[in-house]
Amino acid sequence: MRAAYGLEVVACDSAEGACRAADILVTATPSHEPMVRADWMKPGLHVTAVGSDTPGKQELDAACLARADIVVVDRLSQCARFGELSHALAAGLMREEDVRGQLGEVVAGRKPGRTRDDGSRSAI
Repeated sequence: MRAAYGLEVVACDSAEGACRAADILVTATPSHEPMVRADWMKPGLHVTAVGSDTPGKQELDAACLARADIVVVDRLSQCARFGELSHALAAGLMREEDVRGQLGEVVAGRKPGRTRDDGSRSAI
């Protein structure tokens, strides 16, 4: 990675270690149990959870979304029924109104995404 892209890559021996060290965290697993805990999220961390795309899947502890300063979803109607947002809603940690917007709205500039780099946490 350093030779190809100029990036330093460090191997971690645990999910916790990887989360605590990361600036950007992308999960892409078929997990049905949370693999990332909210207390592992440092200020400034961006999380994209890709794997929880069908009912029953969950990669993030529901508190991760509640702890995030910004939550953006693919499609609100879908994500409220299954995936990471559904778990946060079911736990009473978030309301649909707490979601900043849908990814297409942010990409199109109709809703703001991250507006500062000084420690806000974001989850998509």
